[in-house]
Amino acid sequence: MLSENPLEMDARMFRAMDQWRINSGLDPVFAGLSPDDMQRLGQLPAPVREELSRTADQFLEMFPGQAAKDMLALFSDPDLDIERCYNRLALAHPHVIQVMIDLGILGQQASGKNLGVLDATIMPFRYRLQGGTLFQLTDELNMALENTGIAEDTPMAYFKAPYPSIYIRFGESPCSNIALQNQQSGRHVLEGAYVFEVSVTPHDREGASLEKAERLGIDVTQPYRVIDLLFIGSPAGKRNFSDDTTLNISLLAQDPEETVGAMFERHIAHYAISHDDDTPWFGGLAEEDVSEYQAAVGHVAKALLFLNSSSVRKALRRDRSEAEQALSKLRSASKIRKAKRRALRLYDYVEVTPGVSIREAQGPEAGTRAVATHWRRGHLRQQSYGPRRTQRRLIWIAPTIVKADRALEGSRKPYKAGV
Repeated sequence: MLSENPLEMDARMFRAMDQWRINSGLDPVFAGLSPDDMQRLGQLPAPVREELSRTADQFLEMFPGQAAKDMLALFSDPDLDIERCYNRLALAHPHVIQVMIDLGILGQQASGKNLGVLDATIMPFRYRLQGGTLFQLTDELNMALENTGIAEDTPMAYFKAPYPSIYIRFGESPCSNIALQNQQSGRHVLEGAYVFEVSVTPHDREGASLEKAERLGIDVTQPYRVIDLLFIGSPAGKRNFSDDTTLNISLLAQDPEETVGAMFERHIAHYAISHDDDTPWFGGLAEEDVSEYQAAVGHVAKALLFLNSSSVRKALRRDRSEAEQALSKLRSASKIRKAKRRALRLYDYVEVTPGVSIREAQGPEAGTRAVATHWRRGHLRQQSYGPRRTQRRLIWIAPTIVKADRALEGSRKPYKAGV
């Protein structure tokens, strides 16, 4: 129970919120950096930008001591999905939740996305508190996955994160053809996605509500998974490196044999309608946002499936750790300052590359009709192997950059792919 007078708390939070909005992304560590340096920082992955700006730390300063402590405990717990975190916070500190809704930092905006400043702040903070792992696709791989389909029989057993808290960066630079729209700042290239996976035990009433679970086909007497996704639109080319945009959705999965396409369809059907039992911060999905969700969720699905396929190759890159180790050996003040600024643009990550080559088809023979260069789509599908081919594994058939004649392209039987 809060000891602070609610009216006094309102006034203090409004003042703190104004100051937080002014200070976000303007930590003293950036003093003296040129506009070009700031733009380069905008090219960094979202978790690195959040770590540098410490936006969430400033955000927590707005709240009374016990509320801030409870937030830290809730959001650092890897066994809680984001909805249960908010539900517990609402029970313990109802006035804090109401003030955040009134301030517009919690609850959906009219566009049906950018689920308030709280979600866009807390999800990255949650990643940091839980020691999340950054996976970075190469530009070539990300482009290839954009030109890849998912076989219709691909089961949800492969749709899982390698760790409970991860961030997947879609390319070494903002290079995706998928974009998120923001009413104020316009088009943002899809940079990446935070992925949090939590297992919910049977009869857990803090998970999905019974009505919501029923609509989504979940049997609460059996275990199920909650996958919280927060997509990030890159701030590249915007006002500053904190000027990104977000899109979020929570997915519920139970049957490992359910297809990825079926899972996606039932969630879009659910979120396209506002339901009476929805909490204030988990309402319906605006019609104009459906296509963005389809593109964003479809792409993270391909990335997760690829990470669980036999085609993936992963390598740990310790660029930040190695730079900090070298920095500790310096003695000159000027060299230390320069090294610290260089280190701002470095980070540790797992580099994700394909174990198969992305091929280029040969050009047409002399006298044949040429066509424009285009992609022949790849696909993710299951492959039988083992004794009597009774076992299954997920493989990736890489797309091909085609320059051949259309007759040659049409001579191969197309593979029917889903998402």
